[in-house]
Amino acid sequence: MIAELGHYALMLALGLALIQGIMPIVGTRSNDPTLISVAAPAALAQFSFVALAFGALATCYVTSDFSVVDVSVKKKVCMSGAPKERSRCNAHCT
Repeated sequence: MIAELGHYALMLALGLALIQGIMPIVGTRSNDPTLISVAAPAALAQFSFVALAFGALATCYVTSDFSVVDVSVKKKVCMSGAPKERSRCNAHCT
């Protein structure tokens, strides 16, 4: 469920990025200060959603949620017995 929350947060961040890119330009062309002022709150909300998505991915790594493909692949390589592969991933294996 945490991974899906992260995906949803990234989709919301993408929508906010589109709003942040389009609305101030439309406001500048139509000389509307309300549309121009949308940029700053959209940037803060976009940062919040990206941070939430990063936190969800970090939580999946910490709890070893193997339903996430990236976590599964990294943990499988780290748990293999080959010393060369273990030394390559010591930075992110716990």
